[in-house]
Amino acid sequence: MSIDTILIKMAQLNKRKSVLDQMRKQLPKAREEQRSYMSRNTVPEYRYINYDLELIKKEYETVSKTIMEMQMALDKYNQTVQFEVDI
Repeated sequence: MSIDTILIKMAQLNKRKSVLDQMRKQLPKAREEQRSYMSRNTVPEYRYINYDLELIKKEYETVSKTIMEMQMALDKYNQTVQFEVDI
């Protein structure tokens, strides 16, 4: 991969990692907060996730590992390759 391709791919993966991070922090069952305390509905309402939490955690780890490997490759390139820029 070229440097520009890695940078674009890393930006896309960071966005995906952010979404997966939000998803993996969700509880399987969470109580919805009541908007109004004057409501006549006294039965609590719950929100359930509709995805496999373990699958999301594995995907998050995979994406994180990929980003780390790409960053290490960029760091290695930045520290070992010298080039000149015309100003």
